[in-house]
Amino acid sequence: MTFSGTSGNLATYLVDIASGANNSDRLTIGGVLNLTNGFDQILFSGTPEGTISYIGFTTGGNTGTFDFGSAPAGYQFIYGDNNLILEPVPEPSTWIAGALAMGVVGWSQRRRFS
Repeated sequence: MTFSGTSGNLATYLVDIASGANNSDRLTIGGVLNLTNGFDQILFSGTPEGTISYIGFTTGGNTGTFDFGSAPAGYQFIYGDNNLILEPVPEPSTWIAGALAMGVVGWSQRRRFS
């Protein structure tokens, strides 16, 4: 499958994410998805839940990325070899909590071996 739009007529993939991770739109392609031609976009309808990952497509392989369109607020695109995942961005507090937990583990292990 090839998305091939033009400067005045973008090829568009519209994904409905309003119905949750299990029911959101997912494009399944047995072959390769080609996004290298330019002038393609991804758009979303609905508001993501905030903690759920959404799979936009699964393929037999893919090349390129969407040229236009952005992930909803608080989300990022993860292009895998055979899929596109709309993944929530961890909040800074999650990173801080993880760093503190690792510091406590390191400190307790250091004391253990002393």
